Amino acid sequence: MEALGFKSDELEPSLYIFHRCDVYIIVWVHVDDGIVLSNSKVALGEFKANLMESLDLQWSTNVEKIVGLNLAVYDEMIAINQNQLIQQIIHDYPCPTWHQFTTL
Repeated sequence: MEALGFKSDELEPSLYIFHRCDVYIIVWVHVDDGIVLSNSKVALGEFKANLMESLDLQWSTNVEKIVGLNLAVYDEMIAINQNQLIQQIIHDYPCPTWHQFTTL
């Protein structure tokens, strides 16, 4: 990634950031999954072409889920939630409910 001009984030080493003039590309990698965000379609296309030269990739332009995270892309934001994981935890680790009867 460094050869392509990316820098690894200090706090999150699996996050790579490319910034030149007004162009940003952000890459988050987790094992064999990842997501790429950019404000430039041209820069994104060049980045994809560079990666495809050296890696065997499956590239999707419509990502709805990655590593258990649900993604929803809107005009000005990306919403992330883990509803499926939350429901699984609630199902797998039920918390009993005790009703307390008091004289109050």
